[in-house]
Amino acid sequence: IWPLSATYLIIDLDPEYRWAVIGHPSRDLFWILSRTRQLDPAIYQGILQRAAVQGYDVSRVALVPQPESTAP
Repeated sequence: IWPLSATYLIIDLDPEYRWAVIGHPSRDLFWILSRTRQLDPAIYQGILQRAAVQGYDVSRVALVPQPESTAP
């Protein structure tokens, strides 16, 4: 039903806005959003560590394949 409404929190944010982590208050869901197709592995691991400290189950994280763009 439009408009769709959901509660979410910004739980982690890069100072340069290159990535953000959005979480649900229930701690059942969270999303890692990035301006690039891949994050540096050290940044990714840091995000997971900080999410775990905040009570999110990082063992449930599923990476979404990011294929190369076919746009000209």
